[in-house]
Amino acid sequence: MASRKRTAGAEPEPRSSRRPRAHVTIQTALYAAEMQTANIAGKHALNCIVIGDDIWIWYYDHQGLISVAGFNFVQDLPRFLVLLYALQRFNLEDWGRNTDFEPQLEGDRVKSYILEVDGYTLELYRKSDPHMVLAGRGTNVMDVTCEGLMPGNSKEKADELAAKIYWAEEARVPEECILRRVMAIADPTVRGHVPDLCFAKRFPVSTSTIREALGLENPDKGSKTLVLLVSKKLSPVYELPGDEMFDTWRQCVLCHYTLWSKGIHHRDVSHSNLMYYRDGSKVMGVLNDYDLSSLTDFDNPMGDERTGTMPFMAIDLLEKEGLDGKVEHLYRRDMESFVYIFIWISLQYKNGISLKPGPLDSWTKVDARGCSEKKSHFLALHEVPEDVDNYDLVMDLMIFLAQRLNAHNHRKATEKAARRRLADARSSDAVKATAQNTLNTLGDLREEEDEEVYKAFLLEIPSVN
Repeated sequence: MASRKRTAGAEPEPRSSRRPRAHVTIQTALYAAEMQTANIAGKHALNCIVIGDDIWIWYYDHQGLISVAGFNFVQDLPRFLVLLYALQRFNLEDWGRNTDFEPQLEGDRVKSYILEVDGYTLELYRKSDPHMVLAGRGTNVMDVTCEGLMPGNSKEKADELAAKIYWAEEARVPEECILRRVMAIADPTVRGHVPDLCFAKRFPVSTSTIREALGLENPDKGSKTLVLLVSKKLSPVYELPGDEMFDTWRQCVLCHYTLWSKGIHHRDVSHSNLMYYRDGSKVMGVLNDYDLSSLTDFDNPMGDERTGTMPFMAIDLLEKEGLDGKVEHLYRRDMESFVYIFIWISLQYKNGISLKPGPLDSWTKVDARGCSEKKSHFLALHEVPEDVDNYDLVMDLMIFLAQRLNAHNHRKATEKAARRRLADARSSDAVKATAQNTLNTLGDLREEEDEEVYKAFLLEIPSVN
């Protein structure tokens, strides 16, 4: 039995309330993450941590962790036997395996998964090893074959499909609903520049179920459900060199603003969400991934949540007020994200090949505030190697963005000073005069309308055609 040390004179901590040791909990968490990613739609992982004669039960899913107080299985043997009796009768579903996805083995490795759903037989092929995660969306993107899913297509042609499997937050507008609205927009800047959704399925599973059964507080907060979307296969824009990369990036800028103006806010503009396909000799840019998007005409409790991929998020959103959810997500902040994406691809890739190491790697190795500082420093110093792809446009966009951020910071500082003078005014005449000056100042420094920002941006990115 493991010995235990305690401070002299201190009362021993009850065994049932002790916490597992840090290194054990880390190892257990890594094991749970591995178990959840071993199966593409793994629902949960269950672990027992044993230290000496104490045991804890930990349950992991994509909503988070549920843990129970440990108990001494020697002193409380009947409870331990009941636990073993229950675990002995667990089936694959109980252990967290989603049996809808049937693994097809090739030797000792999984070659693919067969899924029978809504009258279709899909075979899913994993493209790469997934990232191990304990919580969150746990997104997997896989190649698909399915006979008859695309009208008139054979199974061979259906190889051009891709599946996105992830755990969607139930409080959000369903991504498939947003995609259907997006696909219905007839504007030429949108048609052909958004994902072509072929199939969508929400599985009848929710991470809130066990929390409701246990009587936990706010069981629906952050609850998730499993979603499968199948669409036309796309390739990432960052694989393209030179003018083709710029052309597809610009097409995504145009598509994004049209959607924005129609009340569809993407909210996760990043380099991995800009995709392309070829239509004959023309390369077509596609704005992809709408799982964090919001609709202005839909009362969504998560519509104001700070979302995005940190290296590409606007600086305002990475600072304290933005992290606290006090910064409105305006169009100019997505415009800023598009600039960072173009800079990132131009500096981190050469002729479509990722540079290792890349000059902007540090943007991904710091917290939000650190990323904000690194981007501000980069824009101020213009440290761009002259041999990068699209050097002239990178420099033009950096200068353009730096000037706009400086003007915005000047506006904030002036507004703060004006409000401070108003608060310090003593006499009624002084208050009246200061209030009028404050109104005049704020009127002169008004926030630009979305259309004004967009038109100014377009002047910086003329078409290559």
